[in-house]
Amino acid sequence: MIAPPPQPEAKGVGVTSQVVVDPREMYLKANWLKVRDHCNGLQHHVDSNVLTRIAFYVLEKKKHERHFDRFSFICAEQIFSGVYSVTQIDSADILDDMLVADNFDMLIIPGGWVFDFETDLTPLGEQKINEFVKNGGGYLGICAGAFFASGDGYPNARIEKKIIGGRAGIVWGTGKVHVTFTDKGREIFDLQVPESEQWSMYFANGALFKMEEGCTNCILDIPITQYDSLITYKSFKGRNIVPNHPVIEGVELVSDNFHDFPSAAICGEFGEGRVICFGPHPELSGPSFIDIIVQSIQWICKLGDIGCT
Repeated sequence: MIAPPPQPEAKGVGVTSQVVVDPREMYLKANWLKVRDHCNGLQHHVDSNVLTRIAFYVLEKKKHERHFDRFSFICAEQIFSGVYSVTQIDSADILDDMLVADNFDMLIIPGGWVFDFETDLTPLGEQKINEFVKNGGGYLGICAGAFFASGDGYPNARIEKKIIGGRAGIVWGTGKVHVTFTDKGREIFDLQVPESEQWSMYFANGALFKMEEGCTNCILDIPITQYDSLITYKSFKGRNIVPNHPVIEGVELVSDNFHDFPSAAICGEFGEGRVICFGPHPELSGPSFIDIIVQSIQWICKLGDIGCT
């Protein structure tokens, strides 16, 4: 029996350790308790005839994989209602063409260590993912998953596998970032908030993006369209862990990288598929981001009528 996943451990200045009971969190927990009776821990669904089949990449399949459990907890309502199925897949599955053979609609690559992901998947696995998205599959990348899709922004990155336009950068640090939503972000996420309203997101050595023309995926030799910015960075408050620099805690840092690489979340098309990448962690940023994750899946899987510009 699977217990509801615990709240993330508080890390970095600005992330409070006080637990605030949110009605939405309680609602999700109730749905999670219903879902778990239909699960074996590696796949979460209540009906084999689901509308959206989501593959969730993990380095190692296990019953209590924290990234998988957290995401499934957030989407418990959709899983219990038979809208989503969420299945752990590893590199062996990807190499065996499970993304296509099992008719998955999209792939999620979560946070973690992008260097481990690249080693685990190998260039052949990267090619399989590229082909899956090019042929109409969806892709959601969070933090390390965003770096993986961008193919740059970190040491020894393999840019040839890029599936999202623009360039990526990095800020080494953990804490929270203040962000605002672009017009495209408010449209895709179905938000009725002012352009100037700032939200907080959990950040841990995440990706930042800037526009750049002329990007190409060298594995499949196809051009990549420019991305649309969904969320914009404003500032970072946390623990700066830049190598060879002093640790600064509790200080508002407006990094040069935020000026040069202003986008925190972006979307774009790769072949017939759609891609959304988050530099920060929406799944660890509180109940306000639950609907944003669900709306991201809706857009990626073309379940609405909002296209790319």
